[in-house]
Amino acid sequence: MTKEELEAQITLKEMSEKELLKAEFDNLRPSVWRFIFTMGSSFFFISLMFWIDPDFGGEPTSLYLIFLILLINANTYYESDKINKRIDMLYKMLKD
Repeated sequence: MTKEELEAQITLKEMSEKELLKAEFDNLRPSVWRFIFTMGSSFFFISLMFWIDPDFGGEPTSLYLIFLILLINANTYYESDKINKRIDMLYKMLKD
């Protein structure tokens, strides 16, 4: 192998590693499906509680807890999405 072929092979390998890292970075972005899954699982859990114990919804304290759980899930998703957008912006700034 000549020196040019070796350099070309090394460059190709470095580029493929960068592409793998970029693909992994893009794969870790949050999606709407994550939010839908989180809220859906919360509603499933709440429905299960009502199915197991029908009197569960009769107490105001339990309804407050349900509302609090849904609020915390939504807030966690919102903050996570905001943090990921900042990381994406930092990535774009460093990339240029």
